[in-house]
Amino acid sequence: MLLSKASIGRKLLFSFLVMALLVLLSTAIGVSGFSFVAKTERNVVDTAIPSMLEAREVSELSSRIIASVQVLSNAKTKPQHQEAGRVLFSRLESLLMHIKSLGSDSFDSKLLDSLEQTVQSIIDSLAELGSSVEQTITLDQSILQLTSQLRVQAEELEQLTRTQVLNTSTIAVANVTHIYGLLEKEKKSEALSALDSLVEVDLDLSERLHELHLLAFKTFNQIEEARTVSDPGRIDELQRQYQTNINIMQRRVPGVEDPTRSKQMASLLDELSSGKTIFTLLKQKHNERQRSQSLMQETLELFTKLNETISKLVDQSNAATTAAVADLSATLKYAQWTLGILSLIGFVVVVLIVWRVVYVSVVKRLAEYSGALLSIAKGQLNVDVHVKGNDELAHMGQAIITARNTAQASKLLRRLKSKPRKN
Repeated sequence: MLLSKASIGRKLLFSFLVMALLVLLSTAIGVSGFSFVAKTERNVVDTAIPSMLEAREVSELSSRIIASVQVLSNAKTKPQHQEAGRVLFSRLESLLMHIKSLGSDSFDSKLLDSLEQTVQSIIDSLAELGSSVEQTITLDQSILQLTSQLRVQAEELEQLTRTQVLNTSTIAVANVTHIYGLLEKEKKSEALSALDSLVEVDLDLSERLHELHLLAFKTFNQIEEARTVSDPGRIDELQRQYQTNINIMQRRVPGVEDPTRSKQMASLLDELSSGKTIFTLLKQKHNERQRSQSLMQETLELFTKLNETISKLVDQSNAATTAAVADLSATLKYAQWTLGILSLIGFVVVVLIVWRVVYVSVVKRLAEYSGALLSIAKGQLNVDVHVKGNDELAHMGQAIITARNTAQASKLLRRLKSKPRKN
């Protein structure tokens, strides 16, 4: 062995150096293991957990944006539309910010690119939806304003026609009373002439004015219905009926006997005729609503795709967090096992050093040599001393053997001297 010829001091020095190296090695492995644990913990704290929180924040923002889209699509006034648009695009900006802060290290870069493209498509679709809703609100206001004007004109026309009907009825009653008076005076020919005039003129005029009043009343009702109608077929039917009524009334108005009333009615009919653009606005409003519904459906589909992508991101973040925690647990177990095995090896090595170097090579031999010296000191010279090695204790053993031999020789010499000599 390498240490078989070494001195005791060198053996002890080597033994303590080995134990010191074991301590240093244990410390180095412990420091490196806990550094690795700290690195894994930082990875969990700085990457996995923030990524999971960002992914969940993106998911919550997506749900809020869907609610904002519903509010935007249901806006009835421009202030409501502007407020809903401001809230919506503020949340979209926040969503984009959170998506950009996710980072490609924690998530699949292709999935993030798909997410950004989907969000951009949603922004484009929402911009069109906002424009369509705004156009619908503008059309609603125009229709409301125009129907209010037409309603006033139709109501005035209805009042004028009702007044003319009442006047005609009054004239007819007066003529009937006049006929009864002629009959009482037995003016038969004049009564017959008055009766013919009543039938041919008054009743015919009354019938035409009644028709004019009825048409004016129908026109008023059609304008009222135009404020809420949404079915395109019903819009076309209202437009046809409205134009027909206006045309008939324009033919009936010249027959009104009062020229002033006739001019007023003709002027009102011209204004009502120009108000037929309301049906064009109604059709535009219907088209815009159809477009808004189409954009809304497209946006909801995009949000469905977005939520699916976000669900994948959340799953990835959960998987990354789980993997990071698993790595942390594995690192802790690895450090524990390494330190445990190293401690066991160190214990075995220390036991071997203590046994082989300290006890066998030093303590046991010192005890043997000490017992041999005491025996020699007591005069017991038949002591066997086993000498091994070439260290200081081996030299001590050689010296003890030499002393024992010297003592034996001296003893033998004294015996020889003590025997009597023969003459």
